[in-house]
Amino acid sequence: MTKPQRKWLSIFVASLLALALAACGSSSKSSTSDSTTGTDTTTDTTTGTDTTTDTTVTDTTVEDTNVTDTAVEDTTTTDTNNEDTTAQCTLPSNIPAADNCANQNDGALIQACAAKCDTCEKNGSSDPSCADCDKCSLSGLATTCTIMNILDPNVEKITCCIKEKLPSDQNVSLECLSCYAVSGACAVDNCVGSCAGPSGTPTGPDSVGCLKCRCGDNLNKKNCIGEFEACSGLKTGACEALNPPDATNGDTTESDTEADTEADVEADVEADVESDTATTD
Repeated sequence: MTKPQRKWLSIFVASLLALALAACGSSSKSSTSDSTTGTDTTTDTTTGTDTTTDTTVTDTTVEDTNVTDTAVEDTTTTDTNNEDTTAQCTLPSNIPAADNCANQNDGALIQACAAKCDTCEKNGSSDPSCADCDKCSLSGLATTCTIMNILDPNVEKITCCIKEKLPSDQNVSLECLSCYAVSGACAVDNCVGSCAGPSGTPTGPDSVGCLKCRCGDNLNKKNCIGEFEACSGLKTGACEALNPPDATNGDTTESDTEADTEADVEADVEADVESDTATTD
């Protein structure tokens, strides 16, 4: 190669190098990322200045706002004032027994009440004794309580009903009261058609037809008065009085039969109580 050729080759190579350097000097940048801190680092190769951008993500802790359940206090109040008085009235297991009213205490109470009813009958319904008679008349209270329990003529229910309605000073024993309940339940079971009408009517509880039925003139031949007499020990004489012999010919008259209605039955009981009390004394 000649000298001039080497000269031009050197110039050409130098030009290529210059071009290469110019290309490399065109503000090229290299970036590196810090994977541990999340910080991006950029190096400006032209100026040599490091530009750091902090991209660290700040963790935000979400406060637990769960609501704590608060137990609701049970403020249910048990009502102890409304007690069932019937539940406190329990009859002895041997009911009905015999002669339950033939004792001094029950006999005296029945006799005293009957005296008030006699005074009422003599003086009229406006007499103060009538109110006392209504309160203490066991046969009257038994009729009321039997009607109240006519759909379920349970002896214990009727007995406790009578007890509840009696004044507190009329402390008649449950055993004696149960005899009136036995008679009432028997009448419901066997004589509803004859005794369920209003008082003063042919089918009322004070009618002759009702008394006849209660003395056994019913389909089942149940003598409800007889059951009362056996239970209480008090002889009413009501059923025997239904067929008394006429003084002239021995026949039974309607007037004789009508004489022994429910009021007369109670009078017969009173007389029997007086007799029993005299015997006891």
